[in-house]
Amino acid sequence: MRYDLASYIYEPINTLLEVPTGIRDARKEIIKKARGKVIELGVGTGLNLPLYPEGVEIVGIDISEKMLEKARKKSSKAKVSLRKADARELPFSDGSFDTAVSTFFLCVVPEKEKVIKEIYRVLKPSGVFPCDGVFTPG
Repeated sequence: MRYDLASYIYEPINTLLEVPTGIRDARKEIIKKARGKVIELGVGTGLNLPLYPEGVEIVGIDISEKMLEKARKKSSKAKVSLRKADARELPFSDGSFDTAVSTFFLCVVPEKEKVIKEIYRVLKPSGVFPCDGVFTPG
């Protein structure tokens, strides 16, 4: 799987690009809005995990086991569980999460509309999806 292969170069490339492009600041701004039980879609190698505050519970999903292996090595103040799952068919009940986080995932995932519907399905009615403001429920 191509994401397994990407796991080897993902962090070195991001390390070079995040600060000059403002991606690091964007990650921080999105993570600041996370509250309660959080699903992070496309958690990848866990670059966001150290940014979460204590008191939130993170369920990180990714389709790549190699990415998850790297994410498991990250530290976080939050309670974190990671699992292999496809965002097009999330293995969670309706209304399971207070927040959905996706940083730079929707731009690479196939069937974006299906993924977005799944995100809103697993979010509580009062849940938040802090992204770039483009997506709305439904």
